[in-house]
Amino acid sequence: MRRIALLAFIWGWSFVFIKIAVRGLTPVTVAFGRVSTGLVALAVIAGLSRTRLPRERSFWRNVAVSGLFGAAIPFSLLAWAEQRIASSLTSVAQATTTIFAALASALVMRERLRGGQLVGLAVGLAGVAVASGLAGHDVVSSSVAGVAAAVLAGLCYGINYVHIQRNLTGVAPLAAATGQLAVATALLAVPAVVTSTTTLFDPTPGRIAAVLELGVVATGVAYWINYGAIAAVGATRAALVTYLVPPVAIVVGWLALGEAVDARLLVGTAMIIGGVAAVGRHRARRPSTSAALTARR
Repeated sequence: MRRIALLAFIWGWSFVFIKIAVRGLTPVTVAFGRVSTGLVALAVIAGLSRTRLPRERSFWRNVAVSGLFGAAIPFSLLAWAEQRIASSLTSVAQATTTIFAALASALVMRERLRGGQLVGLAVGLAGVAVASGLAGHDVVSSSVAGVAAAVLAGLCYGINYVHIQRNLTGVAPLAAATGQLAVATALLAVPAVVTSTTTLFDPTPGRIAAVLELGVVATGVAYWINYGAIAAVGATRAALVTYLVPPVAIVVGWLALGEAVDARLLVGTAMIIGGVAAVGRHRARRPSTSAALTARR
């Protein structure tokens, strides 16, 4: 739990740094800055610890999936969302990661969800609607799109948690995280250059510092820790970190950016936390031996 609490603190702050960075950089450029600087940080650590990346094709196939669904796509989506909605609301919408991780575990790992967990899924999704004000009069198309982008990022993260549990838990966390960021860097390099030269590129010392923090701490170091957490407790429970992130992000967004904290956001956040807690309270029931053997074929 100490690793999960540390990740919640790191990722709770990351939403503020994303908000600072996207004021002068495109979403894809922010995402590229995260993965590339995170890759450099992990490469240095790997070199000092003499950790080598596996050469097997299966390893690179698996980290390619993680690079896409665990970094390139969700990082771009979150940055795009924060151009449209507050950093605190982005964190709340992205907290659906645990919900999607539980669903992916049920579909891919053949883990049957309990009745209480199904109720938790419904409550959590309803909490997103409440927090984003989907029934309110002040909702505009840009805010709906921003919330949708953050939820899609949560979907990507949920898929990736299960993918890691199924295919990468036997790999050293440092090697797996480094390989993931290497692939994500390659995927985002060209789009980052194109969008920066054609639309927006206004780096300042503050924005550069924000990207460096996002890359070194919130991506490189945090992903190294996260791989260890998934190997230790499984995808669904490791993904519970996302219900600890919104309270941190809400407080930091209020203190650092002066973002409003209204009753709707707090009620929606409470619903998401309650729903996610119900999902993670019990381990999903394992399938029968015959079903497990069938799933492996």
